[in-house]
Amino acid sequence: MYREDEDDWCCYDTLTGHESTVWSITFDKTGDRLASCSDDKTVKIWQAYHPGNHEGVATSGDNPKWKCICTMSGHHSRTIFDIDWSQSGIIATAAGDNAIRVFQEDPSTADARNEPSFALSVTEENAHTQDVNSVAWNPKHPEILASASDDNVVKLWTYVVT
Repeated sequence: MYREDEDDWCCYDTLTGHESTVWSITFDKTGDRLASCSDDKTVKIWQAYHPGNHEGVATSGDNPKWKCICTMSGHHSRTIFDIDWSQSGIIATAAGDNAIRVFQEDPSTADARNEPSFALSVTEENAHTQDVNSVAWNPKHPEILASASDDNVVKLWTYVVT
């Protein structure tokens, strides 16, 4: 993580935990959570713990400390290339298995801040005929998801909450 330091940028935290190349990251709407996806076929959720946090996580100066609070695995069979966190809190992933997957956080989790649980809500197998490289939620219409692929196609999807 970097922050501006006068007229330069300095690294104030390094997030480690993936076992291979990290392809994409996305913040939630609060900016206090970050999701990352990797060649290791996992999604990791990171939480920012600000100085004086109730959990007692040590911080340095005015900077938050970022900690991995959740790992999602076993959903994709190949590299996860992209991830996007919608304004409504839904996470979409794009992967080399030609699929798009959508995850929702379980609101009934006892300690959602420090140990959230995410459930797979939709899998669109063969969303494209080749690797899905990118996904993006529409900020004005939160039910619309765009995807892009090696098959030279961009698709628009409508996500319906059931």
